[in-house]
Formats: sequence, C-alpha cells, structure tokens
Amino acid sequence: MKSKDLEEIREDGREFAELIKKIPKERKNEALRLLEGFALCAEHMCRKAG
Repeated sequence: MKSKDLEEIREDGREFAELIKKIPKERKNEALRLLEGFALCAEHMCRKAG
C-alpha cells in the first residue's frame, strides 16, 4: 500500500469523525458502528498490503 493510499484513509477517517460530531445523540451509536466498520476495513487493507 502506498503512503498516498494511507493518507487518503486517514483523511477519510478524519472526515467521518467530523461528521459524527454533527449527528444527533439518538443516532450516535449507529454512526459509531459505521466508523468502527470503516476502521476495521482500513486496518484490513493495511495488513493485506503490508
């Protein structure tokens, strides 16, 4: 995996985190699960590449 790819994943993660701040409290758990799923996918991609 190229460092450019990793930087894109990090940027996407930062964008997800910013979006979660704007989500109403009653939907926070769903949003956090989505972010956790993104993090797991990103971790898998990094392991697969390296």
